[in-house]
Parts: sequence; structure tokens; C-alpha cells
Amino acid sequence: MKTIFKWLVEWFGQSFFYMIPVIAIILGGVLFMALLPEYGFWLTLGWALIVCVLYVRYSKWD
Repeated sequence: MKTIFKWLVEWFGQSFFYMIPVIAIILGGVLFMALLPEYGFWLTLGWALIVCVLYVRYSKWD
């Protein structure tokens, strides 16, 4: 049972790893809109740029 669970966790991790930046951008956007609605769009845009740069810089693309 442990082997199946370990395999499923690894499979989900590899299959949906590319969605982590999208989820981070959406959560950041929701947080910015809730806390600072006047500047939420620009903060979300800046956050998306930062997340994209960090993802491209530190992802393991070979």
C-alpha cells in the first residue's frame, strides 16, 4: 500500500508541477484584491511577473 501511495504522490507531483506558478499567482491576486483593492491589479501584475521570472530561473529545464 505504501508503494502505491508513494507512486501516486510522485505522479501527481510531476504531472501538476507546472501549475504551481499559476496557483501562486491566483492566490496572490486574491490576497492583494482583498487587502488592497485600489492597487490590487497592479500588485497582481507585479506578482505575476515575479513568479514567472522565479519559475523560469529556478525550474529544472534540461
